[in-house]
Amino acid sequence: MKSLVKYLQKHLAGEVTAGSDILQAFATDASLVGRRPLGAVYVRDERDIRKTLLFLSQTAIKGKAIPLTIRGGGSDLTGAAVGNGLIMIMPAYLNRLLKVNDRRSLYRFEAGYELGRLEAFLADRGSFLPPAWGLPSAATLGGAVANNASSKYSTKYGLMTDQIQALRVILANGEAVEIAKLSRNKVLKKLTLDTFEGDIYRELDRLFYSEDSPYYYKSSPIFDRKGGETRQLPGYDLAGVCGEDGSLNLIPLFAGSQGTLGVITEVEVRGRPYNKTPQVLLLRCADVKVCPQLIGEIQALEPAAVTMINGGCFAKLREVAPFLLSDFAGLEDSEIVLLVEFDDFSLQRIYKKVKKIEGIADGLGVDCEPIKPIEAGANLDRLRSALGLIIADGSAAGRHVFGGFAGAHIPLGNWVNFYNQARLLFKSHKLEFLALGEIGFNRFSCLPRFNLQTPTARKRLLKFLDDYADLVIRHGGRLSLERQEGALLGRFVQAGAGEEDRQLLETLKKLFDPYNILNPAVKLGAEKVELSKSLRAEPDWDRFHQHLPRLS
Repeated sequence: MKSLVKYLQKHLAGEVTAGSDILQAFATDASLVGRRPLGAVYVRDERDIRKTLLFLSQTAIKGKAIPLTIRGGGSDLTGAAVGNGLIMIMPAYLNRLLKVNDRRSLYRFEAGYELGRLEAFLADRGSFLPPAWGLPSAATLGGAVANNASSKYSTKYGLMTDQIQALRVILANGEAVEIAKLSRNKVLKKLTLDTFEGDIYRELDRLFYSEDSPYYYKSSPIFDRKGGETRQLPGYDLAGVCGEDGSLNLIPLFAGSQGTLGVITEVEVRGRPYNKTPQVLLLRCADVKVCPQLIGEIQALEPAAVTMINGGCFAKLREVAPFLLSDFAGLEDSEIVLLVEFDDFSLQRIYKKVKKIEGIADGLGVDCEPIKPIEAGANLDRLRSALGLIIADGSAAGRHVFGGFAGAHIPLGNWVNFYNQARLLFKSHKLEFLALGEIGFNRFSCLPRFNLQTPTARKRLLKFLDDYADLVIRHGGRLSLERQEGALLGRFVQAGAGEEDRQLLETLKKLFDPYNILNPAVKLGAEKVELSKSLRAEPDWDRFHQHLPRLS
C-alpha cells in the first residue's frame, strides 16, 4: 500500500494519504456500513482523476484490481460512500461554479459543489433544485446525481435525473466524455470513434437498436415511462435512454449509478421557479383504505408535494419532543396524515384545487385543514424536520434507525395491502411501526429502530431486511425508487429482476467498467456475508463531515 500511495503522490497534484485518522474517518458514512479504505485521494482537478483511473485500470489488467469509491459529503445512507480500496474525495477542490445562464436558468457546477451553497446561489435567483430540497447542506451535487436524489418536490418536478442537462464523466480507462441527449446523427458519429467511448456507444446501439436484440427499445418495456413508472428494473434506469427518433441519452443511466459506471466531474442543471408561500393542506385519515382514492384524486391536480406520515411517527415525536407538535394537536390519533402542497403562482388556480380536495375529502370522511401560506413554511418545515429526531433519538438505549429502508417504490394500487402487511411484519419482529413517504410519487419509507450492539442483533436486522425486501418485491415494488441500492440493498438487485434483466444489468456494468474497479461492492457486487461483517453498532452523525479540507 505504501508503494501505491507513493506512486500517486508523485504523479498527482492533489494530496494522497494513508494517515490512520483520515482513513478511519472515511471508513464510515451516514449509514451503518463501515469499510476502512487503503488510501484517500484529494483530487485537485480532472487530470488527477484521469491519472488515477488510468493507473487503476492498468493495475487491474495486471491482475491487481484496486477498488475506487467516490465520496462527496459522506451523507449516503446505503453505504455507497465507503469502500475497501481508494477513496476519491471530491469537495476539497472540485467545488466551483463553472457556468451561469440566467436567461435559460442553466447552471454548471463541479461535482464537489455543496448543496447548501447551491441552494443559496439559486435562491438569489428566485429558483431552486427540487430533488435537492431537504438534503444535508454538506452533501454534494455529484453525490445527489450519483444517488438520483429525490425530495417531496419530486411529486411535481421529478427526480434528479429530470433536472440534468449535461454531465461530464471520466470513464474507467481515464477518458473524459460529455454526457447529454444525442440526436441520431450525433450517435452515428460516436459509433465511428476509435476510443473506449466509441466501444460503449457501439455496444449500446447493438443492444438497444438492433431488432434481433432482446432489449430492442421498441419492444422492451424497460424503456417505457408511463405516469412516472417503469417496469421494476432495479440497479440502473433505462427509461428515457432511447428515443423514438433514434436519439440516445445516457443521463438516466448515470443518475443513480452510485459511481459504478464512471466518475462524474461536472453537472449542468436547470433551476426551477420557487414559490416561497405555497398553500398546504393537512388531511387526517382514520382509515388507510381511503388513501389510494384520495391520493389518486390529489395526484391528478398536480401538487408540488404529497407527504404521508403515519400516526406512529407522531406518537414517537410526542414522546421525544412534544413541544414540536404544539401547533398540531391529535396527529398521533390519525392512522395516516397527508401534507399536500401546491406551489402554483396563480392564487385562483390554487383556490380551485383546494376547494376540489376539500370536497373529495368530505366525501371520504377525511378531515381537511388548510394552513395559511404565511404559516405553512415555518410550521410544516419544523414538523418535517422534527421527524429527524426519531433518527437521532435512541443513543441512550442504543437503538438507531436503519437507513436502508428509505425510498421503496410501491405501485399505488398495491399500497394499502403493502402498508398493512408491513405493519404485521414490524409487529412480528417486535418493532414500532414508523412509516412515512413522499406518496405523491409512490415513495414509501419506514424507520425500524434496532439496537445493533451485538452480532445477534445484526443478524436480526439482516433477517428483517430479507423479509422486508421480499414484501416489497411481492407487491410489485423495488427497494429504491431512485435505484440507490448501495451496499445495504445491493444484493436484492438481482432478486428484483428476471434472468433476462439480470443479464442486462451485468452487461452494462461490464461494458462501462470492464475490470470491476468502480465501487464494486454496491448494487450487483453487494454480498450478504460481507455486509454482515461491515455493519456497525451505530452511525457517526457527528463525524461524517470531518476531514474535508479547505473549501477554496
